[in-house]
Amino acid sequence: MSAAIMLKQRDSIHLMVDAASYFMDGTVAGFLDKCHAVPHLHCAIATLGPSMWVPIIVDAISDAFFSYDEMKAGIAPLLTELFKATDPATVIDGEVTITTDVWIIGWSEEPDGFTIGMDDLDEWERREAGNPHARRPFQIEPLHELGINLNPCPSGEQLFEAFRPRGLPNPDEMIPEIDLVQLLEVQRRLTFRDQGWHFIGGYGLLTSVTASGVHQRRVHDWPEDKFGELIEPRPINWQQWRAEREAASGAKVIPMPTLNRQQRRAMKATQRQMGRAL
Repeated sequence: MSAAIMLKQRDSIHLMVDAASYFMDGTVAGFLDKCHAVPHLHCAIATLGPSMWVPIIVDAISDAFFSYDEMKAGIAPLLTELFKATDPATVIDGEVTITTDVWIIGWSEEPDGFTIGMDDLDEWERREAGNPHARRPFQIEPLHELGINLNPCPSGEQLFEAFRPRGLPNPDEMIPEIDLVQLLEVQRRLTFRDQGWHFIGGYGLLTSVTASGVHQRRVHDWPEDKFGELIEPRPINWQQWRAEREAASGAKVIPMPTLNRQQRRAMKATQRQMGRAL
């Protein structure tokens, strides 16, 4: 119930995430950064799943490695042990699943990105028996030019409607501040399974990695989204929305500082106050 959209271009790689977390009835529990810059690893980390995983995973990766390449080579065993060592009660309440996906973008002589899932292997094998397309937990899956977390999943028809008449641009021609927000807007209007709830909201946080470092910007806000309420997306005219964005030469951006250790501790405290939200 989270959005993550990755775009890899010739000299950069980008990750767009929304900010909303939820209670079990679909109402908004709060808004938080789902992607965190780790400057000394020349990367950024996003987690999709229970929000309490965020500080646990970010701290573990940040403390364990000294470079992006070292991190990529050692992340699978690290997350395997972290998953085994973490008490589920510290991450979830009730019947919510403890599984999560980790998305990482970084720099290794060129832009690079991958995902890696965390799940109980025995439960995964029972659940995915006979499914040849299931992604095995704790195995790196590379991200290519454009990767979209399919949860909720837009159809080809919905993408065509949003991006007509030109269609979705080629990755190297995409403007991250416009095209990735537009993809978020498409997902925002979809409901999760049969529950009828919308799960994309709060604000859009764009993280970009280049040879010079990691940069984060808050590029869009949905001020109508409120704590304790269901998200109700407003009607949208795609052509007008696109024209206004292009005429403005990109959205107004708000610099987002990277987090030091003290700030990550403060983030953990905020997470606890929000409860075991998703």
